[in-house]
Amino acid sequence: MSSDDHHHHQLHKPKVLDKISHKIANLKEDIVEAVRDRTHSTSSDRRSSISSDNLSVNL
Repeated sequence: MSSDDHHHHQLHKPKVLDKISHKIANLKEDIVEAVRDRTHSTSSDRRSSISSDNLSVNL
């Protein structure tokens, strides 16, 4: 019975890791986009870059 329990736990773990890695991948995409936006807005308008900094702090 305990070996069965252990096997079930092993099956459950990768799913959680998969969810986490998926979330991290999404976060990375968001960060890349945010950095792109920030660098673009800094070159054209410094004020929008400052306001986006405030937004990220609030988030």
